[in-house]
Amino acid sequence: MKPTVLKPIKIVLIEDNEGDILLTTEIFKEGKLAHYLFTLKDGQSAIKYLEKKDEYSQADTPDLILLDINLPKINGLEVLQHIRKSDHLQGISVCMLSSSDSAQDIHTSKTLGADFYFQKPLNSQELVNAITQKGPFWLNLVKIER
Repeated sequence: MKPTVLKPIKIVLIEDNEGDILLTTEIFKEGKLAHYLFTLKDGQSAIKYLEKKDEYSQADTPDLILLDINLPKINGLEVLQHIRKSDHLQGISVCMLSSSDSAQDIHTSKTLGADFYFQKPLNSQELVNAITQKGPFWLNLVKIER
């Protein structure tokens, strides 16, 4: 029997805070998860990337989007709305990132179609487990039921 070779997961991190970018990058390195991580720092660039426009014409479609709520130019909730209204992007898992534990932020994310809501700072083991196992292990994370 041939060993199973896992295809690296394509992740787009949309985050403007350098500290959070560094932390997320380290989490994935430590988790030894086969992945490609591409980072964008504002909502406008995120939409251009996802639509493969301009300098992103050769961009890969991600398997997972980690999306900060508070972004410059276009906020994360508006990016989420764009993703869920686009036929070719609807199937991508979107995990909202926020330092807020506000019920309103969680509710708005759910209403707009987010799959999960992560409160920052991210817990490395929980994040890696969430991505690799996709099960009822979300512990302190909020899983959004659609």
